[in-house]
Amino acid sequence: MSAFYIDLLGPLHWLSKCQKVTAASSVEAEIYATDECVKFHIELEQILSFLDVKRIFMPGATTIYNDDKATKPVRT
Repeated sequence: MSAFYIDLLGPLHWLSKCQKVTAASSVEAEIYATDECVKFHIELEQILSFLDVKRIFMPGATTIYNDDKATKPVRT
């Protein structure tokens, strides 16, 4: 399962769906979910640009967070 949430001056979009491929690890699954989020973000950005309101809703850079705890080394 992949899931992501888009917040644009309030909740805008949330998606949860079965992945088309089977991830070999939790890190790979996070990459697939982030990829889906970025694809939607690009589509949203293009729609807002077409409507000429992108500068209102997305005036600067967009931060995309990824739960990457599995990729960080564990200190014991």
